[in-house]
Amino acid sequence: MRVMVTGGTGFVGPHTVQHLVNDGHELHLLVRSSDRIAPALEPLGVEGVTHTVGDVTAAKSVEAARERCDSVIYAASVYTVYKRQDAVIRRVNVPGTEIVLGTAHYLGLDPIVHVSSIVALFPPEGQTLTAQSPVKNPDRTYPRSKADLERVVRRFQEEVIPVVITYPGGVYGSHDPHWSEGPQLIANILKGQVSMIPKGGVPIVDVRDVAKVPDAVMEPGRGPRIYMIAGAYMPFGDTINAVAALTDARYVSQRCPQWPLLQW
Repeated sequence: MRVMVTGGTGFVGPHTVQHLVNDGHELHLLVRSSDRIAPALEPLGVEGVTHTVGDVTAAKSVEAARERCDSVIYAASVYTVYKRQDAVIRRVNVPGTEIVLGTAHYLGLDPIVHVSSIVALFPPEGQTLTAQSPVKNPDRTYPRSKADLERVVRRFQEEVIPVVITYPGGVYGSHDPHWSEGPQLIANILKGQVSMIPKGGVPIVDVRDVAKVPDAVMEPGRGPRIYMIAGAYMPFGDTINAVAALTDARYVSQRCPQWPLLQW
């Protein structure tokens, strides 16, 4: 199949592209800058993908990238915990999803794979999260944007549009070309630059496992589907302890509520 991918130069995206290429699919990326392609894909041994320069919020560039494609994987999203990026999150996450998925449906692409996040289902309110858990109303901007776009995607599914939703947990693993906020935080804690670790935790899943799923569901004619890729739950303190043991690092920390860290 010829598969169009958004977010193909991020973290989950390049690993997903690698799996698809290795499985014989033809890949076409929608990217904001062609300069981001080589740093993201060459370390994974991926070559020969085509691309269109554009933006998920621009319908014309989305339509151009869709030409001759059979399927689409939407893995683009602005992810950050910093409040100063709230306006960017609101401008991109929900509108981009509506444009890309709507265009894919109009052009008859199948399947339409949407890489969501379990934060759209938080807080679980004492219940076990499943693929059928209801969408919640998180307070912070990034989780709220994921919840809002989740309602859009589920509406597509209710209309029997062939949208496949995947729910990754906290994604970690090798080759993050942009050294994103997750590994930055762990590195800063291990270097003694952060002494407070919030209570609670998150399910941890390897990026390579997340990337296998879009490839595995790349089969038309099966209609709407949902898959949970949450991984094993780990308290934040246990995650740091595990990394410290692997790196022989020593650190001193205290537990704190999550709310002070969410005011950044």
